[in-house]
Amino acid sequence: VAVFIQFAVVNCGDVLDLPAICGVAIAGSIASAASMVQTAAGMQLSCDEFQQEPLKTLMVTARAADVETGGAISHLLGRRLQHMYDEPVIGINALKKRYGSP
Repeated sequence: VAVFIQFAVVNCGDVLDLPAICGVAIAGSIASAASMVQTAAGMQLSCDEFQQEPLKTLMVTARAADVETGGAISHLLGRRLQHMYDEPVIGINALKKRYGSP
């Protein structure tokens, strides 16, 4: 939010406000660092925690059950970007057939 307010100060004024430009750069850098921390936390969760038993078995079993039911579990619980999953679940061979290699 601070970045957008400072951008408004820089862009809406009639004068060149160097301290505001510096503030935007600092706030943008902090926002970028916060985004990297959030991404790293997600990577640690998916690449480390979910690779340990029993979570890995639970995730594999849940995915297999979802595939077997034609995505009914995902549909029931809801998914982000649901519009991308409206087609039935297809395997890698169908994808290779559908999309050619470069």
